Amino acid sequence: MGNPSSVPFTLSRVDLSQKLPAFQLRTLQGTPVHSNELAGRVLILNFWATWCGPCKEEMPSLERLRQKFPPDQLAILAVTTDIRPQEIKVFWQQLELHFDVLLDEQEELSQALMVRNLPTTVIVDTHGHLSQRIMGPREWDSPESVAHIHNLLNPK
Repeated sequence: MGNPSSVPFTLSRVDLSQKLPAFQLRTLQGTPVHSNELAGRVLILNFWATWCGPCKEEMPSLERLRQKFPPDQLAILAVTTDIRPQEIKVFWQQLELHFDVLLDEQEELSQALMVRNLPTTVIVDTHGHLSQRIMGPREWDSPESVAHIHNLLNPK
């Protein structure tokens, strides 16, 4: 993956006035998650698939980022249209990942956020507005990424 933290965020068509569309998806365990349950936190929606090598490479750094913030400040959700739940479970256990996987089986959220490539990550601020959309893998626990989350939590 090289050193993706040195690459500037790749942004694309993010309308900062646009709010995250309401959604309800199920986790890998079948628990429904509604977008309104996530209000007041910075939200990272990472769109990925088990067949996407760069997606899998960045997952450990998402886990390390998750550990840097309390759950009432930062929520990380891995969104997939992948239809191989057993493969996802094995991968999650191997990497000891502790954030939820949301199944976007009908691709409604992926289409609403215009996800065309994987990995794509959408960051939502504490007010529910889209902040950034990043295409390609990142080192999510880099000082720059952590500072960005802190800035979203404590806007000037």
